[in-house]
Amino acid sequence: MSESKSVALAYPRLCLAYFLQFAVWGSYGFALYSYALNVLNFSGPQVGWIGAAIPIGALFAPLVGRIADRFLSAQYVLSILQFISAGLLIFAGLQKDFTPMMVALVLVGSFYMPTIPLINSIVYRHVPKKNPDDPNEDNAPRVFMFGTIGWIVIVLIIQAFFGGDQTPQFFYVGAACSLLLAIYALTLPDTPPKPVETTSTQKAPSAWTLIAQPQFLCFTIAILIAGIAACGFFFTTCQSMLTQRGYPGGLALTTLNQISEVLFMALLPIFVKRIGLKNVILIGIGAWLARYVCFMEAAFGFALVGLLLHGLCYSFLYAGSYKFGDKIAPETMKASVQSFIGMILLGVGQIVGALLAGYLIGWSPALVSNYQVTEGNAVVLNVTADNVQNLPRWTDPAAAKSVWNILDLGQYVKPQNVKDEETKAAAKNLDLTSIDTNKDGKITAPELADVISADKSNTIPKEVVTSLLTQVQSKLAGKDVKAEEINITREQYLQAQTNDWKKIYMVPAIMMAAAFIFFLLFGKNPTEENKEDEAQPEEAQPAEA
Repeated sequence: MSESKSVALAYPRLCLAYFLQFAVWGSYGFALYSYALNVLNFSGPQVGWIGAAIPIGALFAPLVGRIADRFLSAQYVLSILQFISAGLLIFAGLQKDFTPMMVALVLVGSFYMPTIPLINSIVYRHVPKKNPDDPNEDNAPRVFMFGTIGWIVIVLIIQAFFGGDQTPQFFYVGAACSLLLAIYALTLPDTPPKPVETTSTQKAPSAWTLIAQPQFLCFTIAILIAGIAACGFFFTTCQSMLTQRGYPGGLALTTLNQISEVLFMALLPIFVKRIGLKNVILIGIGAWLARYVCFMEAAFGFALVGLLLHGLCYSFLYAGSYKFGDKIAPETMKASVQSFIGMILLGVGQIVGALLAGYLIGWSPALVSNYQVTEGNAVVLNVTADNVQNLPRWTDPAAAKSVWNILDLGQYVKPQNVKDEETKAAAKNLDLTSIDTNKDGKITAPELADVISADKSNTIPKEVVTSLLTQVQSKLAGKDVKAEEINITREQYLQAQTNDWKKIYMVPAIMMAAAFIFFLLFGKNPTEENKEDEAQPEEAQPAEA
């Protein structure tokens, strides 16, 4: 193949690689935590540790990547690490207990996270340029955009074909993408390791030396508080909240985050130029505060606003912070400062935020998270993993008619058949909407009896549904309720199985308010050591979520 054809093909080849790279992350990015809480019934603190597992693993990622890429070209290291990640994701999907899943996810973080800087190095080395002699031309963002597209597409596929966040199938889809990338990486342009510079014995100055400067200290305090309340907390709680509240669209609703992110990433350079980095970061922190205030309300419209704010939340806080660090750091400390900010936002912030979210979930648990399956006419008294099921859906008829219900792609396609029992159970999961025949949002004992007696196909298990509703209503009433006394509304049913999200989201909202006020009063725009073009976006950080 001629050199010109090779260069022409580099762009689509890199785009496909980046698509697969973030399809892996998107496969479990939101579904994992809802699956752990609502399907596996992990405790709140356990869900918090699951949320912290991959960031903990990411702490070891530089070591794994550094050891590997000194001996092999980047594309070979990428292939090896993605192959290992695929096996770990499959192993995680097979787990039903906390400890083995936690170990698997820490290892996923250790082996998957190094592949992000690796694939970035491949992109930066080989992305085509119209003018190779122009050092300011950078077409990498055209490739990074496909990472966001990959995240969106894989979430929609999982929602449509693989049970969303209600089955472990998202693990296997992610593993398939990881395995595909492991194979495809072998075809990417050769990117050999750069020789290690040994001419200088002087150690590069550390970002910690900047802490003595009030300007950088105030910035660090602000992003530390905000970072704890930001992505780690958000990822750990978001899908569980959406699922428990019964909003239309399921897991696919989370793709609104990425759609919003694409828009505001493009607008970020304009805002930086017009209002300055301090105000950009303040807007980002303020957007997180507004998002959590929205999530405190149960109305679906507030949830939509909270999701659509993601572009402002992520782009203006995270990318804005990286840009702030680049402006404030001397030329000899830029790499150290970027690593320091990444440690604050993606390391400490994500880990502590996830653990805080888990603690708060456990602090305000759902009243009922599962029910005992009946045998014949009697409720099984010996509760085990084999005779306990998760609560079935009760779809809101108004939501079913909502335009947003189009995102619930599972209603248009036939789910893939698999062998594991959880997926089989989810495929035939009962929707209590069919029992509410007069669509008044309430199920009564006579109504239940009439529906079941009219069901000639015996698809509605009378004993199971009766037992389920009596258990839920008894929990709500604080006393035993008999089958003939069943009179429960959809709102009561959802209330029984929903964590107190108003209390949960109040904590990060307060933290964001504190970070906003602190940075507003004490933060300053960075003093530039070098006059770079402020309109240039922070491109070394690809879209994360």
